[in-house]
Amino acid sequence: MMNNQTQKSGFTVYDLAVFSFLFGSLFICWHFGALRTATLILSTVAVLLVLLVFLTLRASLKSPGGTLGAGRKFLHLVGGSALVLGVILLPSELPFLALSLLGTYLVYEECRWGIVRRQLWLSTALAFFGSPEETSRRPFWEAILGMTAISLVLSLFKTEVALAAIVNLTFGDGIAGLARERLGEEVRSFSVRKGWRGSLIGMLSSALVILMLTGNTSLLIPIVVGMIVERLPLPIDDNFTVPVSTALSAWLFSIQG
Repeated sequence: MMNNQTQKSGFTVYDLAVFSFLFGSLFICWHFGALRTATLILSTVAVLLVLLVFLTLRASLKSPGGTLGAGRKFLHLVGGSALVLGVILLPSELPFLALSLLGTYLVYEECRWGIVRRQLWLSTALAFFGSPEETSRRPFWEAILGMTAISLVLSLFKTEVALAAIVNLTFGDGIAGLARERLGEEVRSFSVRKGWRGSLIGMLSSALVILMLTGNTSLLIPIVVGMIVERLPLPIDDNFTVPVSTALSAWLFSIQG
């Protein structure tokens, strides 16, 4: 009975997300021409290769953290560090790579929850890196929001501002979560105010990294704003609010990057 009801569900938000991605990709290909089209295709292939590497790690390594939170923060730091490196080395191509990553993940979520409706080969690799969707029986909205925020800041803001936003998400939010877990402050619900010691450690980590990378002291203002927002009991996940608030505050204070 339940299986029959499940199969009858019609058009979902996942369908809308996938169709929106495909439409957006076609628009980008039309607007930027053959070179950008080739870049988008190659970026998608690169993302798929990275996911295959994740599968190899899943088969040969133990979990990187003893808890679900630690595994997710591990992915925060490793994935975010790769993005930081990408901003420095490939600033003009990275927005397309971010879009490819978002689109690839949306297609996976559509297959997992909208079409196939069972655990896929990629599900075990994602669970290894801290994805809670198989245990909570829902899409990993936190990852989708984070990828969406990264795509927005890379597309709409200047390079140093986008770099500050990604650094704040990677080192600020990531290290703050690990510090709270170490200090016994970890909060599982994003709607509850988080411990101030973890936020302070994350803020100092972000500030140190952005100064090492750019030497631009004016970027400390959006770093602080983003980490204040990270601690607030907002109804939106901080994977989205931290990078977006960091970039918006740089724009509001007319900080050049």
